Amino acid sequence: RINYREFCIHVFESVYMRYRKQWYQRRVRGLRLAIWRAVIERDEWWEKRSGPENIDETLFYRSIILAYNSGLVISHILPGVEELIGEIADKQKEFVLRSGYEQMAQMGLISV
Repeated sequence: RINYREFCIHVFESVYMRYRKQWYQRRVRGLRLAIWRAVIERDEWWEKRSGPENIDETLFYRSIILAYNSGLVISHILPGVEELIGEIADKQKEFVLRSGYEQMAQMGLISV
């Protein structure tokens, strides 16, 4: 015999928890993206330096190294390159960021 009340409560709880988890994941992803976007825009390094050979002088790079040295898994805190590039309109910034991601991949910090 089916207890419809318990069944309805179970269905409601499972749908609610799935929605809540998805909402939380979207919130965290959006916050993470906003933080890294702010880090990128913080410096004027885009105008001062010409290319990816100077990326180690950037707040972006230094933040990643600090996180790595603190024991954080970079791939967990850094948004994907395409996700981050989607927020940037400047082609020079896009080029330097892609180069930075490639360097981090070569170092084994992330997988591209």
